[in-house]
Formats: sequence, C-alpha cells, structure tokens
Amino acid sequence: MTGKVRSDWVVLGLGLLFGASVWLSFGQKAHADEEKKPKAGAATLVTDKNAGKIINLPEKEHLFVSLEFNAGTGHFWMLKAPCKELALGSHFVVMPVDAQPIGGMRLAWFDFRPQDAGTCKLVFDLVGPDGKPAQTVTFTVIVGKAK
Repeated sequence: MTGKVRSDWVVLGLGLLFGASVWLSFGQKAHADEEKKPKAGAATLVTDKNAGKIINLPEKEHLFVSLEFNAGTGHFWMLKAPCKELALGSHFVVMPVDAQPIGGMRLAWFDFRPQDAGTCKLVFDLVGPDGKPAQTVTFTVIVGKAK
C-alpha cells in the first residue's frame, strides 16, 4: 500500500511539474510576442541635400540620415565619429526596387536615437576605394525637449 501511495505522489508531482512548465512557457511566449511587435514612433529624416543645416530633434524622436551613393564604385558612407547626444542604432544599405544592380543608386541609411540633450555634429564621409574621403557632409543636431 505504501508503494501505491508513493507512486500516486510521484505521478502527482510529475503532473504539477509538467503543468508549471506549460504555464511558464505560455507566459514566456506571450512576453516574447510582445517584444516582437513593431515599434511605432516619430522620426526626422535628413538627406545629403540638408547638409550644413541645423536640425532640431525632439528628445524622443529618432533621426534618420539617408545618403546617396552609386553601387559598384567602391564608395560607401561612413560616420566619422559618434557623439554622446545620439546613439547609432542601425545602418543599412538600401537598394531601391528600380535601381540598376551595378552603378545604380543606393542609400546609406543611418538610424540614430537620442541619448542626451545637447548639440552635436554628425560628420559623414563618402569613402572611396583608396580609403580617402571623396565627399563629406555635416549635420548640426540640437537634441532637446519636445516643444
């Protein structure tokens, strides 16, 4: 009889462990699904045509920088130096759907998020195959409180 009671407790214990693991996995899945949701927010977009301008960026907005170059030339855009007011989150090379594979226009896309209030200069170099800048663009960004 003690053997039967012990086996009942073992079965009950295993059942509880299984139930707890299922419950925890559903909780983790729900949490993981929340993290996968796309983030929505505001952003300011600047291009090489805005070079030299002062950009006022509210404290919670992202700054998207889009710079054109031609594929297959060996040139690419590079951030010269980071600044403490803005953190680089992502950097993509974007190929428009109708662009030629070689020699066609590409966009270097930089996504910055504000870190600290203040003023910083973002300097980008279009670096050639020889490692030297062929072009430089500068943006002065004032990161501050939303008005």
